[in-house]
Amino acid sequence: MYSDSAALQRSAEFAGVSEGVARQMRDEFFTKDMLWPDKIVRAGTIIKDAVKLDYLRKALSRRQVRELIQIATPAWKSF
Repeated sequence: MYSDSAALQRSAEFAGVSEGVARQMRDEFFTKDMLWPDKIVRAGTIIKDAVKLDYLRKALSRRQVRELIQIATPAWKSF
């Protein structure tokens, strides 16, 4: 989706949206750096939105965030 226009087109078809909307979603909401499974970005913003949208009653403490987000060391790095 990030390096092949055909993949972006297939993604748009899968989601049932135009290629332009798929491109905008990719560029603005699902940037490549946001999709790395071992990296959390904008956690503070996500938590604020969760409170605002009533997914959380109040913001999480630092301790709660550390407990919630635990990223294991990849197996290939442990050798």
